Amino acid sequence: MNASVPKQYLYLGGETVLERTLKRLLSVVQIERIVVPVASHDNRWSGFDIFQHPNIETCIGGEERVHSVLSGLRYLRKIAGPEDWVLVHDIARPCVRRTDIEKLIQSSLCSGVGGILAARVSDTLKRARTDMDCTDTDDSTDSADTDSTAEISATIDRTQIWRAFTPQMFPLVELQHALERALADGELVTDEASAMELLGQAPKLVPGAVDNIKITESADLQFAEMILELQEQAECQETQK
Repeated sequence: MNASVPKQYLYLGGETVLERTLKRLLSVVQIERIVVPVASHDNRWSGFDIFQHPNIETCIGGEERVHSVLSGLRYLRKIAGPEDWVLVHDIARPCVRRTDIEKLIQSSLCSGVGGILAARVSDTLKRARTDMDCTDTDDSTDSADTDSTAEISATIDRTQIWRAFTPQMFPLVELQHALERALADGELVTDEASAMELLGQAPKLVPGAVDNIKITESADLQFAEMILELQEQAECQETQK
């Protein structure tokens, strides 16, 4: 994002992304404890009052997402029961709706397997050629513009394609085993559902609001702030009825 600080410490309407996300999770009564993996060199988090909350704890994160998630799961195993479930959420998704989290929890528990928040793809999807001859490309072309030279090789059927969001919810012990097994097999999974799938599981796709965006670019901050304002307005209108 070309930011001088990690994106979780960037501000959204007076509060950081981190604070916004944690407060949203704390609003869900079914969530008993939150563990936040933080980088070993990160000393910013200790300056935020929200980490004084009795339901929030921290642990040392890892090099990749999967390592940080595993660190959090291992920490939870010390205090959780063998039958407990866990939700894994990206700190960079502050706009997730409380009602969607509650829906995911109910659906996952009913399934016995687990599930993820997701949304059907509405755009037409194109696959790019991978065997293009780029020898004629001007050497002065900026690397950021190289995608503009791509060609379409096929249109993908989108009817069975979903966008994966977080939280993703699974039994704690089973998810830890799945992630450890994936790493042992050399699979650097990018989400928890992928690890469960490698074990032959079929997690549920729980439809969630498309405004559950992940902040990855600078423009996403303005978009997220607008989403949060609209959500707050809707909540106020609902309470006044």
